[in-house]
Amino acid sequence: MISRRSFVATLASLTAGAGALAATAAPTPGWRDMLRPPRLSPQAMSTATFAGLTGTHVTLRKTDGPSIRARLVDVTDLNGYQERSARPVRQMSLLFELPRHAKAEAGQYVVTHPLAGTCTLDLNPVGPAEHRTLEAVIATLA
Repeated sequence: MISRRSFVATLASLTAGAGALAATAAPTPGWRDMLRPPRLSPQAMSTATFAGLTGTHVTLRKTDGPSIRARLVDVTDLNGYQERSARPVRQMSLLFELPRHAKAEAGQYVVTHPLAGTCTLDLNPVGPAEHRTLEAVIATLA
């Protein structure tokens, strides 16, 4: 069990180290930039990136509409379905479930996850209308 004294000492040394690091670091961006999630690069778009996020919420925003909070319900690796090509391609499918009041519309959405970052995806409705499910099929060069 950790004592209060050792906890406070550890916290003090971590704080001092962080202060020294901040003093030598490059100037920090404005607070608004710090709140913005990072851009998710195409190289980072893999099944492994999204598999751990299944069940978490994202924000979907169309350029001409309001933001919608959706849940990532499934990540499927589609690599077994690819045709042979000269360059290897990674493929996957992402399924997002919309809330009851939202309508599933096809289009380009800015998808934001608080930890994974932001990317732009083409989403299309799949299944019956009452399921309110959007799918993104992503293919990137491996």
